[in-house]
Amino acid sequence: MLTELYALGEATAADLQIALDDDMSNATVRMILRTLEDKNRVTHSVDGRTFVYRPTVAHEDAAKRDFRRIVDTFFSGSMHKAVVNVLDESASKISAEELDELAKLIDQHRQERNSQ
Repeated sequence: MLTELYALGEATAADLQIALDDDMSNATVRMILRTLEDKNRVTHSVDGRTFVYRPTVAHEDAAKRDFRRIVDTFFSGSMHKAVVNVLDESASKISAEELDELAKLIDQHRQERNSQ
C-alpha cells in the first residue's frame, strides 16, 4: 500500500483501493492506513469528510531505513551477508552494466576508506 501511496503522492482510501486493484474492502484499506499512521509511516489531512493520506518520510529515506531493518533482522546486521544473498538470488537479473556500477561503487568506497 505504501508503494501506491508513494506513487500517488497523496491519496484517499478509495484512491488506494482502486490503485491496489485488489479485492480489499474500503474498510480494510482504512484499517491498514490507521495502522500505518500509528507507526508514523503516513499522516492525513481532512478534506471535507474525507481523509487524504500522504507518507511522512521521503521514499528514499524510508527505503534506506527499511533496508537497514531487513539487514539487522535477517542477516544479523551483516551488510556483507545481505549483499551476497542479493547477488546469489539475483545473479541472472543483474545486467553487466549494473555489475560494473557496483564494482565502481565498491572501489570508490574502498579508496575513501583507505584515504582516512
